[in-house]
Amino acid sequence: GGHLRAAGADAQTAGAAGGLIAMRSLLFAPGGSAKMLAKAPDSGADAVIFDLEDSVQPAGKAAARDLVAEALRQRAANAVPIYVRI
Repeated sequence: GGHLRAAGADAQTAGAAGGLIAMRSLLFAPGGSAKMLAKAPDSGADAVIFDLEDSVQPAGKAAARDLVAEALRQRAANAVPIYVRI
């Protein structure tokens, strides 16, 4: 069989030296959980995605957006790349 290889923006991000680094692991953290949002950047994943889509019930979307915004403000400057799925 063939080998699957991710390419482009889905697999690479800018490194500290301006080069590209492969993102081997992505961690999705539910946007409605302050505890999981706080712990996710220290997980060892190459990138973290704060999920406001499927992981949050419709009634909790507004509160989850506030939690994600606060988590983004609190993140360390040297943290892994963090993306938000909306």
